[in-house]
Amino acid sequence: MVIVVVVVVVVVVVVVVVVLTALMTIFIDWIVLVVVCNCISIKVNTAPGNQ
Repeated sequence: MVIVVVVVVVVVVVVVVVVLTALMTIFIDWIVLVVVCNCISIKVNTAPGNQ
């Protein structure tokens, strides 16, 4: 019985870690995408002859 509980706990922990890692990866990718887009738009806006 103890073994079953340990296995369940380990599986739950692994699933939680995987989900959190996936969410963090998506979140970081989204932040990087926003920052890159902002930098590109700033460069385009400040480019000479584009005012």
